[in-house]
Order: sequence, then C-alpha cells, then structure tokens
Amino acid sequence: MSAGFLTALALTVSQGRADEFNFTNTAASSSYNTGGNWDKGAVPGADDNARFTNNATYTVTWSATVSNSSAFFEAPGGTVTLSTGANAWQLGDTLNVGTNPAAAVTVKLAGGNYAFQGVELTNVADTGLGASFLQLETGTMTTYGTAIRMATNGFNDGVADFRVGFTSSGAGTMTWNIRGGTNTVQTFKKANGTFHQESGNNVIIGGRDGGKTGIVNVSGTGTVFEAIGGSLNIGGKQQETGGYGGTDGNQLNITGGAKVFNTNTTATMFLGWGTGNNSVKVEGPGSLLKAFGIVVSKNANSTGGNKFVVTNGASAVFTGNLSIHESDTANVGAKVIVTGTGSVLTVLGAGGMSTGSGGKNARLQIENGGVASFGGNFQLGHDTAPGSNNMVIVSGAGSSLSVNTGSSHLYLRGTNCGYVVRDRATGNFNDFQIGVGRTFVRVEDAGSVMTLSGQGYSPDGAVFMATNGGKFVTTSGWTIGTGVGTGQVVITGSGSVWSNTMAGTPYIRLGNVVPNAVGRIRVENGGSFINSESNSVWGICLGYVAGGVGEIMVTGARSLFRYNYPSGWGAPVQVGYAGPGKLTVSDQGTFWANGASGMTVGTVSGAAGSTALVTDGGILDLGAGGLTVGNYPGNSVSNSGGVLQFAGAAPSITPGAFGKIVVTNGTIAFRAIANADVKGNWTGTLTNILFLGDNTFRLDAATNVNAASQAYTFATGLGATNYVSLELLNGSVYRGGDVTVGAGGTLTVTGGVSTVSGSLTFQPGGTYRVTVRSTNDLDRVAVGGNLALGGATLDIQLAAPPQKNFPYLFIDNAGSSPVSGQFGSGSVTAAYGGTNYEFTVRTNGGSGNDVVAGLFIKGTLVRIW
Repeated sequence: MSAGFLTALALTVSQGRADEFNFTNTAASSSYNTGGNWDKGAVPGADDNARFTNNATYTVTWSATVSNSSAFFEAPGGTVTLSTGANAWQLGDTLNVGTNPAAAVTVKLAGGNYAFQGVELTNVADTGLGASFLQLETGTMTTYGTAIRMATNGFNDGVADFRVGFTSSGAGTMTWNIRGGTNTVQTFKKANGTFHQESGNNVIIGGRDGGKTGIVNVSGTGTVFEAIGGSLNIGGKQQETGGYGGTDGNQLNITGGAKVFNTNTTATMFLGWGTGNNSVKVEGPGSLLKAFGIVVSKNANSTGGNKFVVTNGASAVFTGNLSIHESDTANVGAKVIVTGTGSVLTVLGAGGMSTGSGGKNARLQIENGGVASFGGNFQLGHDTAPGSNNMVIVSGAGSSLSVNTGSSHLYLRGTNCGYVVRDRATGNFNDFQIGVGRTFVRVEDAGSVMTLSGQGYSPDGAVFMATNGGKFVTTSGWTIGTGVGTGQVVITGSGSVWSNTMAGTPYIRLGNVVPNAVGRIRVENGGSFINSESNSVWGICLGYVAGGVGEIMVTGARSLFRYNYPSGWGAPVQVGYAGPGKLTVSDQGTFWANGASGMTVGTVSGAAGSTALVTDGGILDLGAGGLTVGNYPGNSVSNSGGVLQFAGAAPSITPGAFGKIVVTNGTIAFRAIANADVKGNWTGTLTNILFLGDNTFRLDAATNVNAASQAYTFATGLGATNYVSLELLNGSVYRGGDVTVGAGGTLTVTGGVSTVSGSLTFQPGGTYRVTVRSTNDLDRVAVGGNLALGGATLDIQLAAPPQKNFPYLFIDNAGSSPVSGQFGSGSVTAAYGGTNYEFTVRTNGGSGNDVVAGLFIKGTLVRIW
C-alpha cells in the first residue's frame, strides 16, 4: 500500500457526528462514485457512513479511491459484490456486516483494495441469528487493529468460518494485510439461545477446489493477530460432506516482529488440506507463530510443495504436534525449514513427516544456526506403506534438532529416507527406532555431533554413519540388524567417532530379533568406535538370535574398535552368541577388548561357522582375557599377517574340538605386562595355536619373563613353532636371556629406545630395522651384554628428511666391550619423499663402542639422488 494511502487513512478519523448516506441503485452493476446512486444525491465523504440496505443482489464498482468513516450492510437478504478495481475503499472506522439482528446479507470483496480499522460480522452482541457473511474473494484488504467478530446459526451445521479467498469457482487471489495493534478473528455459533466460541469455527485461507487463493500478511512490530476459538487453515479445510477443500498457493506470512496466536488449546492448524504449494513463513526477530499444532499437507493433491519456514530470528511454538504429509497417498516435497541464528521451532508434542502412505521428498531442514525441538516422538515415513526420499537435515554451526524428552523416539521409515547432521550442527535424541525400508542416519564433518541417550535400533538395510570427522555420542544399548535385511553402523574417516558410554547392564547386539537378520559394524579409514561399560553382563554379541548374523569389520590404518570394561566385570566379546558371528580386523586396523573376559567364537550349536580373522597388519587385542573357540564345525580364528595381542601373561587359549586357531605369517604380541613368555610353554595356552609360516613375537611397552630360559634365536628354518622375528615397541625390555637374530630373522625397534638386557648377536642373513623421524626422535636398542653384528643388514626407515653430518645412534652398547664385527655393508641407502639418502655406518661412535650412522665421510655429505 502506498504512503499516500496510509496518510489518507490516518486523516479519516471523524471529528463529529457522521452523516448517513444510503446507496439506492440496485442495478446489476452501479458506480459508488456516482452521486445519483445515493439518497443524498452525493457521494459520502471521509467523515460519513455508507449504508447498503437494499434486499437485492448487485455489484458496486469504484472509479476513484474513496475514504469514509464506516460502512453498514444490513439488508435482510441478497448479495452485494464490491469491486474497486485499481482504486481503494478506505474506512477510518468499521466495516459492519449484519449489525441488524434481522440482516441476512452476504458481502463479497471481488477485486480491488480495501482498508478497514475494524470489521463487525453479524450481531453477536445479542441473541440475533447472525446469518450475514463477508466473503473475501479477490483483491487486497488491509486492516489496522481490527476486531472481527462473526456468528452463524445453521450454516455448515452451525459452524462459523471466516474465509479469505474461499469460493467454489473462479480464479484469483485475495490478500489480507494485517498491520498495527491487536487484530482478532472471533467466531461464534448459536446454541441454546446464546452465542459462544466454537472449536470447530475456523479462519480459512484459500478457496475450495477450483476457487481462489488466499494470502494473509501479518507485519510490523506491535502487530498481533489472534484466531480466537477456532483454527487457522491455510489451503482449505475438510468439508462437512467428507470432501476436501482448497486451491493451491495459499500463504500466511508473519514478518517484521509481528505475532500470530491461535488461542484454541486443542485446535490444529492446517497448511494445505487437499492442496499444494501452500506456505507459512515466520520471518525476522520477534516474529512469532503460536498455536496448538499444525499439519502440513493433509490429504494433499499431487502438486505437493507445501512449506513451513521459520527464518532470520523468528519463532514458532506449538503446544501440540507438527505433522507433514499426514494420511497422504500422493503428495511430494513438503518442507519445514528453520534457518538463521535465533530462529526457533518448538513443538512440545510429537512430530512427523510422510506419515501417510507413500509420501515422498519431504524435508525437515534446520540450518544456519536454526534450532528445533520436539517434546514427543518424531516419525519419518509410514509404518507399513513407506514413501521415499524423505529427509531430516541439520546443517551449520549452531544448528540443532532435539527429540529427547522422556521416552520419546525418532522413528525412521521408508526407502532412501534419512536424517543427516553436518557442518558443525548437533542432534539430540532419546533413541532411534527404524522400521521397514532402506533408511540412514548420518553425522558428517568435524564439529558435528549426534547425541543419543536411549536405546537404538538399525534393521532392514538401515545405516548409521559417522563420516569425515562426525561424532556419535550414545549412552545405552544398541541392537543392529532386527529385520530381514542388513542393519549397519559405519564409522569412516579420520576423526569420525562413535562414543558409547553405558551404565547398568547395556549391550551391543548384532543380528537380533528376527532369524536371518544381519547386523554389521564397519570401522574404516581411521574412524573409531569406542564402547565403554561399567558392569555389562551382555557385552558385545554377534549373532544374538539363532539364525541372526553379526559382523564387525575394522579396516585401515588408525581405525579402532575399542571395547572397555573394568577388570572383573563384563562379558566377553561373543563372536557367535546364538547365531553365527564374523569378526574381521585388517589393513592395520585395531580391535581392542580392554578387559579380562577376552573373546569366544561360536560356543553354541546355532553359532557354528563363526570366525575371527586378523590380517594385513590388523591388530586383535584381547586385553587380559583369553580366546575360546566352540566345539562346532566351521568355527575358526585366523591370524594371517596380522597381530594377535594380549595384556595378560598367561592367556587361556582353547581351540575347541572342531575349532581352529591358526597363525600364519602373523604376530603374537604382549602389551603392557612384565612377564610375557616368548617360549610359550604354558600348558593349554599358546601351545594350542597352530603356527604356520614365518611368525613374529612382539613386546609393546612390555617385558618378558626374567629367566635364563628366555634365551631365543629368531631365524628361519628352526621349525613352525619358532618365531622368525622380534619386535620391541615403545620402550619394551627383553630380559632373562640372550637374543640371537639368525638367517632370515629380524629385530625391529619402534617408538624410541627399547632394551635387550643380555647379549645381542646378529648372524649373517639377519636384519636390524629402525626408523628415523628427526634428529631427536629415532629408534634404537640399548644392549646390556655383548654386541655382535655378524655381517647382518641394517635397514633404516625414514619418516622425515635426515640431516647431514649428524651421528644417528642406532645401537647404544651399554657394556664396555667393543662391538664385534660389522654390518654387511658400511653404507645404507634409505628413501624419503622420492629422494634416496646414503648413510655411512660406524661402530665406534657415541661413547666409543656404539653403532651410529650418518650422511658423512669426513664431514661431507656422501650422496643424495
């Protein structure tokens, strides 16, 4: 509306008693601006009242903009259609329709511009029948601080509706602008001789099928709009005959700090009942929509596209529920969007999207600092007839979605439906429950966190994923694989974490509830799954029910599955509990059972065929516990080029009657203990392992048994049970016997300085392997006894470019005896970053009898190529 229009409106306040002008022309179409059409022979002025009392059906048109004080339509019947065209009708006071108790007139706004300070519909102040109506069909109506009061008796079964752009025929748009002060619509019906508010009375924005489009704009600080007694409906409403009303493209816009209230505590708003492309927008700081509940797209047509938006610091509060695609068999693309810092959607009840049969492409988007919360359950998709591609997306720093009150659940149903938290956003839930269809829950990017306080389920092709640094934080038991499909948890990428801290008697169950269900956990590409318990009696169960299958796969450098529980508590990791289980640790990944209970593999008949495989540098750490394989066919534990690690000196190893525990070209390791036994002479322990190929013994921050019998030769050709190589990691100490590295054998030192307390003898064909990271960070062995090099090979690994003329100390000979012999070559070539470096080896460096190497001959760099 123009500034001139507003100025003119402000000047229309009456300064005395208004004159009464009666419109007398009842022709089919007559002009408001013709003086001859009025009983006073002139057009009423700004301080005058205009009255229309003829019991007839006619149209009034405008040829110029007119300002009056008030207008009255009091005929006992008939219909008056108003059409200002490009002009405007401005009332400084009230539009009165049916103030006479005997009035039964219908007034239609059919094009043009209208501005009213107040609207009075039917005589609700007494016991009149109230049978007059105002129909806002097309054009623009602007009201300022308006109280609209409407009553009916007998119409639509006694229900009174205030309708904006609501007719059964003809195209067009009706726009209602609400500005300034408190504006109300109060609807009544007569019962027992009196008028009262009725919950079935409604404000309807948008017409019936094929009818008009309704737009309501509520704007400006201090502007308040209240729908008292009934409900706000955008896009029609259900008709009493059972049909559906509405046309497409209806809008409710709340901007500039305005506030809209639907005061009925049980009435639900509807956005798009049988219609499409309807929208509600709440925009700007201070703007507010508050109501009991809202349904977006109720039985909507195939047009779809209904939208509810809270943006730029606005708020929407529903004390009841929010639903999208309710009872919908065709609609697509409904959206609820909360975007911008300070934008808040609060739903104290439950929420749902595509809860009708077959709904698809719905979106709940919380982004750019927006916040949404639900006090009850949130369901995405239909239970038995799911749709597809329905999504919840929480994106951007400060963005948050919560469904975490009491026992509330997040239900995910449908094909390719899911929930995504990304770009430093957060999600907080009590628990997830996923039904039929392929669904996913994904947390992406560093700083993005999804918190779950209750139990979770992942069945039927559903995938829970943390990727690219995203983090799951959970605090209860999980069941993965509860249907006929494969339920998965995938943690992938450096910094991606699943952190599960549980108390009481929680669990992780894979392959549960339904026979043939498959539950799988994949940890890969540097991701971490950390499961910590206080006193679980269930632990981790792979194949929880007979016929169910459980799988855990840990693969890739720095990938970690860690199962923590206190010493003396906790069930073992059960690979095959009632159904078969499969554990695979590969490609330098680590599975770490940090407790005393160890691992069982297929200990009941239904779990026959259970397997554990560690390969390609993977580490299977059984903590202080042992390893038991059940007495059933197909069970096996295989270490093929991997590491089988213990944190107890004498782990119990039980292969079972049909089971196998085989180490082929693998490593047996002991971590953080003081009495590991390289000889493996414990009755019923390491002697129950079948060794094949060339295997390795490792101490990691550990020490072996202090006994002379620990003397050992690491070499090939000494039998399948003899270790070929020795690895000393992170300050380990080999004591109680001399160490010999024979032909084909290797001594590897990693993680700083480790010690051989006795003598260290290298024989021809043996290898000593160390790593240089910087001048102050290199690996070496300290030898307490005699040192003999015996023509062995020095293998230098570079993790950084070396400095020239720096004496790298690789063997610290603590004794006073000189070094016996030399390495096989006085020069060693090592590569880093595509460059080859040639080291010169000396045996008289350091304190005079240490082995050093450097890029020098008489202080000159030897060769870099």
